[in-house]
Amino acid sequence: MLIEISNCSNLKRFLEIPSCNTDGSTGIERLGSCELVLKECSNIECLPSSMCMFKSLTSLEIVDCQNFKRLPYELGNFEALSTLTIDGTVIREVPESLGRLPLLYSLQLKKCSELEYITSSIFKLKSDIEISNCSNLKRFLEIPSCNTDGSTGIEWLGSYELVLKECSNIESLPSSLCMFKSLTSLEIVDCQNFKRLPDELGNLEALRTLTVDGTTIREVPESLGQLPLLYSLQLKNCSELEYISSSIFKMKSLESIEISNCSNLKRFLENPSCNTDGGTRIEKLASSRLKLEGCSSLESLPSSLCMFKNLTSLEIIDCQNFKRLPNELGNSKCLTVLIVKGTAIREVPESLGQLSSLESLVLSNNNLERLP
Repeated sequence: MLIEISNCSNLKRFLEIPSCNTDGSTGIERLGSCELVLKECSNIECLPSSMCMFKSLTSLEIVDCQNFKRLPYELGNFEALSTLTIDGTVIREVPESLGRLPLLYSLQLKKCSELEYITSSIFKLKSDIEISNCSNLKRFLEIPSCNTDGSTGIEWLGSYELVLKECSNIESLPSSLCMFKSLTSLEIVDCQNFKRLPDELGNLEALRTLTVDGTTIREVPESLGQLPLLYSLQLKNCSELEYISSSIFKMKSLESIEISNCSNLKRFLENPSCNTDGGTRIEKLASSRLKLEGCSSLESLPSSLCMFKNLTSLEIIDCQNFKRLPNELGNSKCLTVLIVKGTAIREVPESLGQLSSLESLVLSNNNLERLP
């Protein structure tokens, strides 16, 4: 059953459902599955607590109700709720009980301009989470240890994705998020005051894609290189990013690295030898693509990159202060595509001729004076 109430501009409230049975129940506990949509009801401020006795509600959407201020504290009693969308309201917080919804697989909090903080109990959900255009959101509250072994309960949950988009006041994520072993995708997009990724980021063992776009981070954590399943890394429009540890080239499953429009990026830190044979552990990685575009302060790549034997594609585009390709470039034996456009290089290394697998070479809009 679908209940949709929309464009009822004078609707102020739902009357509470009185107990009408001898056991104190209301009769709604045993109803069949149902979806409730409230849309553009500009005067409604809240839902009645008794509604949370509706055990069979599977979907709840509250959209463009600009005076809606509060979700019921008993929200966690919606045992069958699978999707929850709150869009265009003035709620200031989400109830702690939200983390108790056992079947929720989609949570969307959008255009909630008064939302100030979110309890990290939401990371206990087996759910994809999207939080966007919540301009007043400043932080996630940390998850306290609640088990006898000091764990929080989020370590064993199912896989899910977290998207933060256009939340202009949020500055960081809680460290406790990194205990969530099953997070598979993390996107932080157009959060212009977001300054820091958690140092414990490498604990996200199941993370497969990481996108950080339009933030003010200055660095990426060293622990990033510990992510065993990460195959896609995008760092875009991060104008304060100054350097990146070459530990990113240690990731065993990495297939694509894109770093673009990071105008303050000056260098990759060298990857020190860390094995008894002097190797760096990047020699045995899967095939990968590295794209650098619009990084106007970057001047060179680390020599250790050329130990990355399985690098198949290297693109350096519109990095106008990029002056030098590594002399050891010829060690990248699997390189099939090399594109260098819009840079300040004056020459290419002699070792370029050793690239036996190269199929496509593009050198244009550079300051080249000679070729080997």
